[in-house]
Amino acid sequence: MMKRQYAGYALALALCWVSLAGVAQPDGDSVPRVLLVDATKTFHNTLLVGGLIGALRATGSMTIDVRLVDATSMLVDPLAGVPVPEAPYDVLVFAPRGLDSGSTSEIWIVSDALSRLAPLVQTAVAVLSQTIDAVFQGIGEAVDASEDAYPILLWAAYLAAGWVR
Repeated sequence: MMKRQYAGYALALALCWVSLAGVAQPDGDSVPRVLLVDATKTFHNTLLVGGLIGALRATGSMTIDVRLVDATSMLVDPLAGVPVPEAPYDVLVFAPRGLDSGSTSEIWIVSDALSRLAPLVQTAVAVLSQTIDAVFQGIGEAVDASEDAYPILLWAAYLAAGWVR
């Protein structure tokens, strides 16, 4: 068990280095725009989120922006009070505060219903889902519009606020 934990840390740390090494981001006009909202607080989960960012950037299939937020619980809107971006995102990903305590294992991928997304955005959602599941190895799992209604409700709220298109 301990070896698996260290292997997970090593993978996350390696992927963090890839993220910090300035892996080239693709042209923003040609690929989906993704915002990853990180509300986690523990060192372990911070490493995992960093590894996730590095792995996603390495695919070259999307642009990734990151917003670190201080949400007091997973029920609080993590983007409340944050200025709305000039250009909306195609997908939002929420790593909630509850991952730290184990009160949730869901990492929400927020987009329109999958059947209504452009093919590139559908591909980005699939890559996000697979990469989240691989990096978080059971601590967290990706949940998108095909699995739960909550990401669709979040999408509708963030669409009205101008965060997504």
